Order: sequence, then C-alpha cells, then structure tokens
Amino acid sequence: MKEPLRVLMIEDSPDDAELILLELHRAGFDCRPKRVETAEAMQDCLATEKWDLILSDYSLPKFSGPAAIELLKSSGLDIPFIMVSGTIGEETAVGSLKAGAHDFLLKSKLARLIPAIHRELKDAEVRRARRSAESSLERQLHRLQALRTIDLAITSSLDVRVTLNVLLDQVVTQLSAHAADVLLLSPGTKHLKFSAGRGFHSAALQQTEIRLGDSPAGIAAMERTIVSLPDLRKELSSFSRGPFLAGEGFVSYHAAPLVTKGRAIGVLEVFHREPLYPDPDWLEFLEALAGQAAIAVENAELFSDLERKNDELVVAYDATLEGWVHALDLRDKETEGHTQRVTEMTVRLARVFGISEEDMDHVRRGALLHDIGKIGIPDQIMLKPGPLTDDEWVIMHKHPVYAYEWLNPIPYLRPALDIPYAHHEKWLPPRPERRADSPRRENFRNGGRVGRPFLGSPLSRGLEPGKSARAD
Repeated sequence: MKEPLRVLMIEDSPDDAELILLELHRAGFDCRPKRVETAEAMQDCLATEKWDLILSDYSLPKFSGPAAIELLKSSGLDIPFIMVSGTIGEETAVGSLKAGAHDFLLKSKLARLIPAIHRELKDAEVRRARRSAESSLERQLHRLQALRTIDLAITSSLDVRVTLNVLLDQVVTQLSAHAADVLLLSPGTKHLKFSAGRGFHSAALQQTEIRLGDSPAGIAAMERTIVSLPDLRKELSSFSRGPFLAGEGFVSYHAAPLVTKGRAIGVLEVFHREPLYPDPDWLEFLEALAGQAAIAVENAELFSDLERKNDELVVAYDATLEGWVHALDLRDKETEGHTQRVTEMTVRLARVFGISEEDMDHVRRGALLHDIGKIGIPDQIMLKPGPLTDDEWVIMHKHPVYAYEWLNPIPYLRPALDIPYAHHEKWLPPRPERRADSPRRENFRNGGRVGRPFLGSPLSRGLEPGKSARAD
C-alpha cells in the first residue's frame, strides 16, 4: 500500500512539477499535490489544508523560495521545506538553509530527493513527538500546581464556599471550561442544590434543585460515574434546567460525582460553549478535581459536626456545674440563690474591668463554683445554728483549698480556679512566702479579685442588711 503524501508545490513550471511527482510515485508515495505560484495562494493553502511536505523552486515570476520560507515561519506551522531549483550557486543554497529550508537540491539531481524526503518526514515526526511530550509535561505540571492550590485552600480554610470558589477557578482554567458549578446533595431531601458556580451569564442556575437519579447530574450522583454529553443541544430535554442552559449557549457537558467513603455528596458540572471531545487524561483530571471537591465538602461537614458537638459538650458541662451548685444550695437553705447572684454580679463587674470575652466564660464558671469547696465541710459546722468556734472556723476556712484540690485535676476548669481558690484572699502586694502554690496565671490574674467585692456582701446572699450569717 502506497504511503499518502500531501505535497504543496511552489512551482511555476507544470513540466518540472510533473517530473518531481513522477519521482515520488516511483518511490511508493501516494501523492496528493497542489501547485501554487503566488504568496496569496500559498497563504490560503496553509490556512485551509494540512500538508506533509513543501517543495519549492527558488525563483518564480511573482514569488520566491526565500519569501515562501518566511511565509511558512510566520504561520507557525512545522512542515518540512525542501528547495528544488535549477542551476544555482553554492552560496545561494547555503543562504536558503540558513533562512530555514530543511534541504536544497538541484532539479538535475533528483536522485537525492527521495532520501531527503524520507529523512525530513522522520525528523518532522520526531519534532512533533517532542513538542507533544513537552506540552503534556507542562500541562501535567500546571495540573499539579492546581491541585496544590486547592490543597492549600482546603487546609487553610474551613469555609466550604471559599474552598469551592478556589476549586472552580482551577476547573475553568485547567479544563479550558467556559463555566462550572458544584451541586451538593441535601441529605434530608435527596436533592442536588447549587452551592457555587463560575462563568454563567445569569443567576438563574443558582436556583437549581435536582432530584437524585434525575437528569445527567442526578444520574452521575446516583451511579457514581462521569456523565458526558458531547452535544448538549440534543439532550436539553433531559435537563430540568434545559431552557436556562439553552440561553447560556452551552454545547458540551460533563458531570463528575463527588464521592467520599463510597457516599455521593454532590456533583461537579463542567460546561463548554463549543464542541469538546476529551481524552482520557482530561477525564482523569476532572475526576481528580471532583475528588478534591469531595474532600473540601467532607472537611467542612466534619468541622461543623465537631463544632456542634463541642457546643453541646460545653452546654452539658455548664449544666453539670449548675447542678453541683444547686446541690450546694439545697444543703444550705439559708444561702439559697447566693451563688447565682454572685455569678451575675461578677460577670457584670468583669465587663467593667475590661476582662476579655475569651476569659469571660472562665470568670462565670469560677464565680459559679466559688463555694463548691463547702461540700467538704461537715454538716455540723455548715448547718450549725449558732456562732462557730475558733476550731470550726479553721475548718470552714479550708473550703477554698478543698475547691482547688477537687477542681484542679479537671483541665476544663483549671482556667477558672483563681476564683474558688483565692476569693477570700486579701490582695496584698505579692511576697515570696505568700501562697506559692497559687494557681494564678498571667493571662487571668484578676479572677479572684473581680469576684471578691460581692462574696461577703449580704445583698449577694439574699439577706437584708444587718442580718447575721456565716462568712462566705
């Protein structure tokens, strides 16, 4: 079987052209030639057809070989160019080679033509393969950089909207898409809803809501596979959003499911306004981007769940503390409600003092627990109706130490320990021998001091001024 060869001949002599084509035919080529004599004709041929080889005379009435070389270079095409001319000097031949011709031979010595053509066709194939490899390598590098950018967005932000916007920027750039969006699956309704998008002319698609299994996006999520529609215009009837998509002028469509741990959580849709027939590498990268989107969504969901559970745990802890305080109030009816009043006044005073909101929860917990050490005081002392003896006062004064010993092993409550431990302390200038074991920290040195003004106040204990009571 003869090898096909598309030959563009720049030649003003039909006879010379026939002789050259005869040589090519004898060598086993199935020539598909076209002969031109002007720059305009050559330019038109380069723009409208593909060529394997250009054979050019050096001098023509209205054109020339060197001018043809320049025209080929300006087109950006890589086509073997062989100069075939009559009698010509060596200096002219060398000049043609320097200008860009791949070879130069005389019409009187066509024996060299066939070997030259085989060599140049092979060299052209090598150049094309090298450019393809370089282009593929560059494309892979850009895609790796895109994945790295998305990774950084995932690790640096827990706001899924920010991450999806970064991802869609990379989708549009790396997949040469005109528009793209992410639809997320609502667990309750099993509907895919618009979450983020890029490249759309209108906001109509933001109202998207697709039932799982319906339309190409729903099918992609249900079957956990990529759905491709090379000509979207023929499939618009299968889209619930058909009229909106038609108005956008989209031609091709691809949908990749967002799958994590075998569970579909959404769909990445990619739109083009011109025909696209993707190769396996393109589809593989689309799948990788969908995987990154799934990771981003899952991370955001996990963080949201963690925040919610942490809030629930904090509420449960605080309810437990209030339960302890209530148990203490039930034990000592005389001071019932005292702890809640002290806590409210301490928090208000802390705000006046400029205590940060970060420390305010610790202030509240410390005030709430300031008397919790009294659980360790015997009933015969706590509930004694008359005055306490000196020995009994020594035991009563130990309740801040009991509070410290009880609460210190609990890391959650350590930042609040200053108030239960030091709320009876006279805040004199620090001395080396003074309470070296105090749990005070530099970031919360005033906890005990904030609560101190109210702790012995009759009003804080629900008593009328002047009514006697045991010391707080």
